[in-house]
Amino acid sequence: MIRAFGARKVREAEAPLLAAGVPLMERASGALALAILRLLGGSYGRRALALAGPGNNGGDALFAAASLARRGMGVAAVVAEGAHEAGLAAARAAGCAVLDVADIHAVVREAARADVWIDGILGIGARGGLRGPFASLVERLEGWREGAAWLPKADRPAGASSAPRTKRMAKGGREAGPLVVAVDVPSGIGTDDGAAPGPILRADLTVTMGAPKPGLFLDPARRHAGRVETADIGLGLSAAALGLGASSASGAAGRAAHDVAGVDCGLPSPDLVSIERADLPLLWPVPGPSSHKYTRGVVGVIAGSTSYPGAGFLCVDAALAAGPGMVRYAGTLGSAVISSCPEAVLGEGRVDAWVIGPGLDGEALAHAEPIVDRLRSEGWTAPVVLDAGALAWAERGMTPASVLTPHAGELAALFSRLGIEGSREGIAACPAAAAKLASEATGATVALKGPVDVVASPGSPVYAQSGPAWRAVAGAGDVYAGLLGALLAAGLEPAQAAAAAACVHGLASENGPMRASDIVRNVPAAVRAALAGGSEEESGFRTPGGSVRAFGASDASASAFRMRKARTRGRRRPVQTTEECAHAAREEL
Repeated sequence: MIRAFGARKVREAEAPLLAAGVPLMERASGALALAILRLLGGSYGRRALALAGPGNNGGDALFAAASLARRGMGVAAVVAEGAHEAGLAAARAAGCAVLDVADIHAVVREAARADVWIDGILGIGARGGLRGPFASLVERLEGWREGAAWLPKADRPAGASSAPRTKRMAKGGREAGPLVVAVDVPSGIGTDDGAAPGPILRADLTVTMGAPKPGLFLDPARRHAGRVETADIGLGLSAAALGLGASSASGAAGRAAHDVAGVDCGLPSPDLVSIERADLPLLWPVPGPSSHKYTRGVVGVIAGSTSYPGAGFLCVDAALAAGPGMVRYAGTLGSAVISSCPEAVLGEGRVDAWVIGPGLDGEALAHAEPIVDRLRSEGWTAPVVLDAGALAWAERGMTPASVLTPHAGELAALFSRLGIEGSREGIAACPAAAAKLASEATGATVALKGPVDVVASPGSPVYAQSGPAWRAVAGAGDVYAGLLGALLAAGLEPAQAAAAAACVHGLASENGPMRASDIVRNVPAAVRAALAGGSEEESGFRTPGGSVRAFGASDASASAFRMRKARTRGRRRPVQTTEECAHAAREEL
């Protein structure tokens, strides 16, 4: 389980350490320099360009630039007025060339020579996108990397071509620009909400300090983060506490310094959580020796209509695949559903959680209305999933036991009914903020479906669950609703149930192309594999924004990687073992 913390909580955790004189910037810049050395495979013959803004991230970038220069790397630093004084002095003393961001031609010429760009322009405390000369520079550099604006002749160093020095292949077979390493977060993203206003330099690697930040796992910002590594700078949390896996190093030296300081800076509850495959054995309901069909939960399903019969079949089948004690179908397609799913039952009886809405229209909606009226009269205290057509019944004054599962368009329609301003485009631009707003307005748990499913519930951290793009097919939402209903019937807390269902939905959608019915068929195998354990690689599941690992500022044996030279957007793989990378790092140090 990955836990991410917002800017305010990280700053509050840093404050007592800074007051005690713990050198957090030294640790952060050391971790950053080490990550860059591992990424490039050493310093020999390499060049770096550090983009350093006026804040602490700029200081981290400048101190890291100085460290790289002392190891023989050719380094240039781009600064603006108000640059971190101590960092700038260290960079100059180490022999770094210092360029003014306003000297665009000199900066671009240096960028053309670099193997890596270090993005330290803005930190986690910044609000809004990039502005001023750095915004213009980033827009130009990113356009060049993406092939939209090749380096003009006037900006080329003598004898240089228009192509970047680092020969990596990008989309369409063209050469891509240098690798980009972001300091803490890519400059200009919303640290807490994942917004991405203005130009952003898309990172291949983000070295985030102390603890992961929510924006690294939320759309659209996560698309700019690349692979995420968390550097332990001594905030009092180990890799295990952050949910980054047993293979991650936790930075023993940083913890020792923290202990000596005698300061309690442990972070509070996370602002964002992401459930991983390894977490499912602790969450997924497993029957015991005394279990029977009623103790395992009964799911009531009202789904499907003459216009959309498939939604009913898929929803019931998915609920059955998740392993409840019973699925009771109460829709208008009784005989057809039973012929397709003979394990389901018809008629009235006990129901522990309802799934209402997939594929409902006209007569089918009217058929569901008495059940909805009863749930409303009971104060929305019974677990229920309202999906698709049933979202029309969502209202203010609900409880977290009600789980709304809209996509961006459906949420925009709900906002309109509630008198809340919000367009489909605005929701897609910041899904986390939209899901939280919907949850606050209705009181319900909201699972906003998208490339990253965002779950918001009163009194709970936001959950963010990514999945493969293969699942973006008709009927996939019906499958998700059925899975969620089964977990609610088994007694899971609503927000966790929504996140766990999204996790399994993603696992079952790997290795496409596939239909929604294929996802259903894959669910039992995905759950069995998760319950049996095994590696992340075996499952094919990846965490949001790419793989996440932790390492200590002085720990060269941490999990490491090198990017392959042939790169396609959004796909990267390690080409060195941990031992090989550790050996290379030790040689450099």
